[in-house]
Amino acid sequence: MKYINHVGDQKPSPIAVNYGWVTFILFLSISLLIPWWLNDRSSSISKSWAKNTLKIPISIKDKGIFSDLDQRVEVSIPTWLPPNELRLRSWRDSNQQPMVGLFYREALLTLLPTGQGSISPKVLDLIIALNPKLAEGAPHPLPKSYLGQHDHDHDGIFDPLDIHLGSVKTAINGAQYQEGYEHIKYPLGDVSREIGVCTDVVVRAFRNAGWDLQELLYKDMKARPKAYGLRGKRPNRHIDHRRVRRLIVYFKKYYKSLPIIFDPKQSGDEAWLPGDLVFMDTLNKGRSTHVGLVSDKLGWDGKPLIINNWTYGYQTSEMSLSDLADYLYRFRITFPK
Repeated sequence: MKYINHVGDQKPSPIAVNYGWVTFILFLSISLLIPWWLNDRSSSISKSWAKNTLKIPISIKDKGIFSDLDQRVEVSIPTWLPPNELRLRSWRDSNQQPMVGLFYREALLTLLPTGQGSISPKVLDLIIALNPKLAEGAPHPLPKSYLGQHDHDHDGIFDPLDIHLGSVKTAINGAQYQEGYEHIKYPLGDVSREIGVCTDVVVRAFRNAGWDLQELLYKDMKARPKAYGLRGKRPNRHIDHRRVRRLIVYFKKYYKSLPIIFDPKQSGDEAWLPGDLVFMDTLNKGRSTHVGLVSDKLGWDGKPLIINNWTYGYQTSEMSLSDLADYLYRFRITFPK
């Protein structure tokens, strides 16, 4: 756009003024429409999941963290999973009560409310919407061997779901991001629930399923100090499990690394599941500097949200991080080496 040169009181060209107003109006319109579009898109996503949300049956007592939040926890069935790999399975808990759960392959996604051992009509409608074949016949019995292998704290909630429930509770709790060294008890130590960093989200979520990463890492660091770069120093049970660079050493040693590129067409073991652990590089250092857990919802970018505590000024929540961090590793508690 060219403007007529002017001196003193000479006015600019009327054409230039008109173009200026057009540009201003376009800029204003876009500025107003983008937030509206994003809000509308987020609202649509929320509404789509509202029909896909279930509470854990009240008869199930989670032994994990923040028990005061148990009745506020809801889980959504991930919409990106291939329906043909979803399974309904039944078993009896330690009190011989009939249980029914929705599984993706071997991972429990949610426990289903039942009445007299059968799925309630409302939940059945949801199941039919996912895959009509799921409603055909009785749920397949779960092998007894599974019960002893995948319920670390013996509360009737299998580990993949138990970890996910723990991460959901950390998001509801909403701890403010705050770094700092604190003396905490051992084992099962924690800083105040009102504060935390990214690793505290993971420690708390795993503790919800009975896995104490504080104790596990401390013992492993004592056994393999060189692997953790301790260089003659003793492991510190107050802080080392709260450091990303320590956690990644442990998980790389004992768990299989899963694909880090999300594709909704993924199936089998490659598919992303709620409760999966994701290590990220947020500082372009080529190494893990941040960690979080996969949510059961997709963000506006079509990729799973990550439950994490991002940095100063944030609190534990579900966030879209695919544009803010490079994903480096993904692990699942049911895939040890």
